[in-house]
Amino acid sequence: MRRDKHLTKSIILADIADVQGDVDTYMARYSREQLTFGTIAPGVARRLLDAGRVDEAFGIIADARAAAEARSSELLRHDLDEIYEECLSKQGRTDDLKFHL
Repeated sequence: MRRDKHLTKSIILADIADVQGDVDTYMARYSREQLTFGTIAPGVARRLLDAGRVDEAFGIIADARAAAEARSSELLRHDLDEIYEECLSKQGRTDDLKFHL
């Protein structure tokens, strides 16, 4: 019961932070490992991109892509690739982007 209340509180606080555009508080909800999950990383990276924090978004996505490749049973997700490509573009890394495509 106590754990459920803590989880609910965490979700509510993350939702409030998200509405307020507070990316750091939103990200704090997740552990370092969770930020490599293909189901979590794209959303966090999108929020970082929207906040103009391109290098941090790229780091999140690069870590998630590496983790997905290490977990041979996990397929790379399209949304990871999409944000990866957007990061490369915003960083001006056109050669890397061409190679990736």
